[in-house]
Amino acid sequence: MPTSNFHCTYNIEPELIRCIGAKCGSSYIDLNFKRWLRKILGDKLYRTLDPNIVGRQITSTMEGKLVRQVVQTFDVHKRTFKNATPEVKFNLPQEDRNAKAINVPGKVKEGELVITK
Repeated sequence: MPTSNFHCTYNIEPELIRCIGAKCGSSYIDLNFKRWLRKILGDKLYRTLDPNIVGRQITSTMEGKLVRQVVQTFDVHKRTFKNATPEVKFNLPQEDRNAKAINVPGKVKEGELVITK
């Protein structure tokens, strides 16, 4: 997956089948979103959102408050995402409101994450 774009080849709709534990569905998309976000932000910035992360492992069982907020915001967008959606934007939360806003060229501007098609 290119580091410049988040690609989703699924038409995300409410899950209509019973969960069988396979690597699919909403939870799997969330996990891959967090992996993608960590790659975009880098370890240092990602740890400001999820200080509980251990090594390279990303899980939902011990995630920090801020990364949980990010995933909840992402969840709202992914449920309405369509192939025609050009981009999704939302703000990344910060613990310290006086901290300098997160900036990553081409991805995050003044704390606003941009996910392009």
